[in-house]
Amino acid sequence: ALARRGMRVTAVDYSLPLLAALRGRAQQEGLRMDVLEADYASLAWKPGDTFDLVFLGLNYGSIPSRPARIAFLKKVKFLMKDDGRLFLSFACQPKTFWSVPGLWFHRLCALVCRGHREVEIGDEIRGEGEFLHRFASGSDVFEEVRDTGFAVDMGVEKERALFLKMA
Repeated sequence: ALARRGMRVTAVDYSLPLLAALRGRAQQEGLRMDVLEADYASLAWKPGDTFDLVFLGLNYGSIPSRPARIAFLKKVKFLMKDDGRLFLSFACQPKTFWSVPGLWFHRLCALVCRGHREVEIGDEIRGEGEFLHRFASGSDVFEEVRDTGFAVDMGVEKERALFLKMA
């Protein structure tokens, strides 16, 4: 939708089929768009690469551990213009779903298989080894973004999404 309005769009994903479909649709509609195959969390941006809007779907929850997510948000902040906005979508699971014994079981499994050792309530491995952290509520995400220099511009709890701006 943004490219149709004449805006410069850069799309980043690691899914080749998704990117191929995006390129095909953009070409079919005559839209200009930069499409990059990469893991967005480890992408090396050049100084001067700044964006008015950064959109993160459920990708934010795919970053294991709170410290890593906070470091990622700080990196995103570096990429944004001073008046830029970040759209952040996330998955939620009520805390009642998780238990302390379940958390210890997750930690034991992580230790035994030498996996992600900073297991948090809400972490899960899905499908083909994809990691997802489900937040207990939007307020858990608020706590993370407070430490990054972002302010919540608008929160949509039911949709599980936030618009963030520079603080």
